[in-house]
Amino acid sequence: MNGMQAVTDLSKYISKNIDDIQVFKIEKPTNFEGDYICLNYLNISYGRAVNTSCIVNVNLHARDMTNSQPDTEKLQRMSERIFSLIPCRNIDTEDDERELIIGGACYNIESDSNCIKDNDGTHFINIRVQVTFTN
Repeated sequence: MNGMQAVTDLSKYISKNIDDIQVFKIEKPTNFEGDYICLNYLNISYGRAVNTSCIVNVNLHARDMTNSQPDTEKLQRMSERIFSLIPCRNIDTEDDERELIIGGACYNIESDSNCIKDNDGTHFINIRVQVTFTN
């Protein structure tokens, strides 16, 4: 498995479970307008050690309100939906019943970001997902 496969698998999973918001891999189409989710991954360094994990960025974009301010309520609802689909990892209280395994990899939310302005008339929240390759 590699980072692009992790993005592909997770984008299919999110699309299947959230059918009213467009999900894109790497970048959205130029002419698309509306709320969307866009996934990409951070570079993976391959070296002597076997690669066992990567980070997938799940970016939740909501159209700005008419006053160019972020629609924080919509962003909150979008993030709650993602958090309901992907479990958080907490070593102290790990719950094996909430594991998300897709295509031989385990997916866990690592962190989220503050609301950030983008150049396409949206604000977004970045949710970082740790992907651990299990085979």
